[in-house]
Amino acid sequence: MLTFMDFFIIILFVTILFSIYKVFKPENAEINSIIATNTANKKIIKSIIKQANKKISKNLLNTIVTESIETKAEKLSKIDKEFLPQSFMENSKVLFSDILKAFEKQDRETLKQYVSPNVYKLFESNIEELEKKKQKINTEIIRFKKIMIKDININKKIADIIVEFTTEQTIVLKDDNNKIILGDDNQIETIVDKWQFTRNYNVKNNKWLLSNTIG
Repeated sequence: MLTFMDFFIIILFVTILFSIYKVFKPENAEINSIIATNTANKKIIKSIIKQANKKISKNLLNTIVTESIETKAEKLSKIDKEFLPQSFMENSKVLFSDILKAFEKQDRETLKQYVSPNVYKLFESNIEELEKKKQKINTEIIRFKKIMIKDININKKIADIIVEFTTEQTIVLKDDNNKIILGDDNQIETIVDKWQFTRNYNVKNNKWLLSNTIG
């Protein structure tokens, strides 16, 4: 729907056009001017309707997407009786922090517990590169601004959940003398991460693992 501000801008625009029209119109062209004004008004009305339809379509799409995720969450809860979206997001928040901290400490054993083999290879490759250059990354999460489930996919008894984390962090790269090479530990950055967590219900003692990082 159009907001109050949208209507205000449109009305102001129409008023200005009408004022200009009154100043510059020829005295002997009153009928033609009325026709022209009506045509302009029709264009403006069409523009308003078009904008309104776009907003309605967008809102409808958002509703469909939300309902789709809710439906998938309900389906997943039938497979996993302990699954609750809110508690999952809280747990994913802890997992997000623990994985970043393990990577910062170059703690391979902890990473193996939290991530899939494919993702571990990526972490391992980055850790080896840092070790080779005698560098380390220091990350501090100042706060979580937003956590959202963006999608849920279920294939037989394997579930994937994509979570979007919006955080405020400080990230710096340091050498082996603890000197900053890149970044500023006083500069807070807003960072958006999309992580995919996977749980295989065919495996005994299964748990959620980070299986992919998106974007």
